[in-house]
Amino acid sequence: MVLAVGLAGAGAAEAAPEPEGRWAVTGLLGISVYDATLGQTIGEPWTRTLGEDTLLGLAGSYQLMRFWRWFTLDAELGAGARLGQTEAAEGWAALYLRFDGFPWRERLYTSVGVSTGVNVVSRLPREETGRPWDPKPSRSHLLHYLSPEIAIALPHRRQHELVLRVHHRSGVYGTFNGVRGGSDVIAIGYRYRLPFH
Repeated sequence: MVLAVGLAGAGAAEAAPEPEGRWAVTGLLGISVYDATLGQTIGEPWTRTLGEDTLLGLAGSYQLMRFWRWFTLDAELGAGARLGQTEAAEGWAALYLRFDGFPWRERLYTSVGVSTGVNVVSRLPREETGRPWDPKPSRSHLLHYLSPEIAIALPHRRQHELVLRVHHRSGVYGTFNGVRGGSDVIAIGYRYRLPFH
């Protein structure tokens, strides 16, 4: 009997811990990055021009599945406003693939993720239109949405996550209306996982 209880406890310890719930709400505050590729934004944001736009956003997400123990697939819908140079409304729909199997998870829960989806703005940011003396030849309000993200939380407070995300619009090498390049926003956010499935 003791052996059976011990084995059951070991199995429970090995199982991937579930989040507080499948539904989540994320608030985002970001700052735009001008004249940078996605790699430069992620690797050297301090060397780029920051602050032409501020992004205020709110997103709702639902965890579709957990698989291979440490991976999840989430669907997200978001809306926001760009304030500053652009003054535009913005929306996105995306699927997020996330991994949370880091060995320090019992001390600091950490997940990394990346999205694929679409993003639309009511007015194009200057990074996508170019300067008056050097306009970009192809433009599109609808572009691909790629958003690398890292989130952390205290293990005993998993429902409260601090999020760092690069909010990236891209033409995917001309796939969207011939657009090459795109624009980036570095955003910090707070995610609350709702206590129901």
